[in-house]
Amino acid sequence: MEQEYTRKQFFTVAFYNVENLFDFRDNIITYDNDFLPNSAKRWTKKRYERKLYKLAEAISKIDFEDTQKLPSLIGIAEAENKKVLQDLIQTEDLKNCNYDIVHYDSKDERGIDVGLIYNKDEFELEYSKPYSVYLEKEDGSQDFTRDILLVSGQLNGELIHCIVNHWPSRRDGLEESSLNRIAASKKVIEIIKSIREKDLNAKIIVMGDFNDNPNNESVKLLAENGQLFNPMK
Repeated sequence: MEQEYTRKQFFTVAFYNVENLFDFRDNIITYDNDFLPNSAKRWTKKRYERKLYKLAEAISKIDFEDTQKLPSLIGIAEAENKKVLQDLIQTEDLKNCNYDIVHYDSKDERGIDVGLIYNKDEFELEYSKPYSVYLEKEDGSQDFTRDILLVSGQLNGELIHCIVNHWPSRRDGLEESSLNRIAASKKVIEIIKSIREKDLNAKIIVMGDFNDNPNNESVKLLAENGQLFNPMK
C-alpha cells in the first residue's frame, strides 16, 4: 500500500519531438509536399498510422516502470496540425488515458507546430497562448519559425506554467543561425517575466527542442535571466 500511495504522488512531465508528424492529406497552407502519397516519401495512410502507433507505444513507456502510469503532460514539437495530435491520442496505447491537447497553428515555413498533450484527470487547463518570435532574413524581410506555447493550469491542485519550445534550427550554420535562437530565448524570458510579475514564486517548466546545448549563448541566457535550473545537469 505504501508503494502504491507513493507512486500516485508522481507526475511525469515529458517532451517529445515527433519529427515531421504530417498526415497524408494535401494542405495548401503548409509545406507538406514531401508527405503525400505521390511524393518521393510515398507518405500513405498506412505509413502515417504506423508512425502514430510507434509514437504512442514510445510515449506509453515513458517513466512507466517507476510510476505505473503515463505522463501527465507531454510537450510536442513538429506536429503538422491539431488533427495529427488528435489522431495520436486516439491510438490504442493512449485512447484510455483521458488525454486532451493544446495546439495553435503557427506561421512556420515548414508548417510544423508545438503543442501540449495533457491528462484531464490530473491537469485542469486554465489558460493558453501562442507567442510568435520575430526574425529577419538577410534582406530585412520577416522570417517565420514555430510559435512558443504557454499553457497554464492546475496540476494536482497546484498552478504551474508550461512553456513549450522548438527553436530555429542550425540548418543555415551554427553561427549564422545563432541570433535566431537567441531571439527565441529572449521571448521565453519575456514570457517568464510577465508570469512572475503576477506571481513571484510561480512554478514554471520550460521544455522543448532548443537546437542548442547548455553551453550555447541562447540556453545560457535563458538559464541566467529566467532564473531556471537544468534538471539534466
